Amino acid sequence: MIRGLENKQIARELGVSEQAVKEQVSGLLQRLNVPNRAALAEAGTAQRITGTHAVEPAWLRYLFSQAPVMIAMMRGPAHTIEIANEAFRRGCADRDFIGRPLREVFPEISSEMLAIYDDVYASGLSQIKHEIPAGFLRDGRVELGWGSFAFQPLRGDDGEVDGVMVFSLDVTDQVRAREQLQELTAEHLAVLDQIPSSVLVFNAEGRLIKINESGRRLIGVEMLGTTPEVRRLTGALRDAETDEPLEIEDFPSTRALRGEHVDRLVRFRRAEDGAELLLRARATPLLRSDGSVRGAVLIFARDLMSGPDELSSGRAKPH
Repeated sequence: MIRGLENKQIARELGVSEQAVKEQVSGLLQRLNVPNRAALAEAGTAQRITGTHAVEPAWLRYLFSQAPVMIAMMRGPAHTIEIANEAFRRGCADRDFIGRPLREVFPEISSEMLAIYDDVYASGLSQIKHEIPAGFLRDGRVELGWGSFAFQPLRGDDGEVDGVMVFSLDVTDQVRAREQLQELTAEHLAVLDQIPSSVLVFNAEGRLIKINESGRRLIGVEMLGTTPEVRRLTGALRDAETDEPLEIEDFPSTRALRGEHVDRLVRFRRAEDGAELLLRARATPLLRSDGSVRGAVLIFARDLMSGPDELSSGRAKPH
């Protein structure tokens, strides 16, 4: 019925009487609560595509023709494009692609990309690839970018693979934005490495995510990525007056994550040589645009108000 066959044709194909087909159609009309054969065909199409008939027929076009990702179905080992959605058509610009092999439509396709199609067709196994180099048409010309792809083998009635379906999404802008952010982060770290004070950056959970060069000499590079619980076990951060190890809730970074601005003296045992240092700890919360705390920055600096010999002395003078 989905194929538009009449009762007589259906009966002939199934080898049953036409009356049996009529009774079956009548039963389906009642069961699915649809008014006529056309509506029944729509329900059958929805069932085949989504696994259920309880879906609005108007929604089906969003699964393929109007889906925001590029979708195409290709037949045979040459990957001849049989059908594609609107997003794929726009990606092809003015290229004629229906009924043509993939390499003929996209002569610029890489051998690595074509090998993925071949492998999915030959193995019958789907593959998902994230952010792989690919050419995308922009303003009528091909530009090298990055895409995320899902390759799905298509099987005929005999169960054998006879095609490949591909879903593709141009993620070039996202990849370039991340690379720019990484470059900017590298530049920031290079600037931080020139600062003589130790600069430590924490995320919202208190995990240490960045340290400048001075900080690495102070606490050790192995502390990068550690949680407050791990850092508490070292006992390196201590109260300037009592010389007792600070508890996690009293860490300057923890207080900054609660929204406080901290400025206090602390004692610290330097990882580089074990020297006992008297340092001024200044911690500030890092805020999102909505005012919520997303992290904290902590700066350890020599206390210029203290005498030079106090940096490695046994006790700090009261402040």
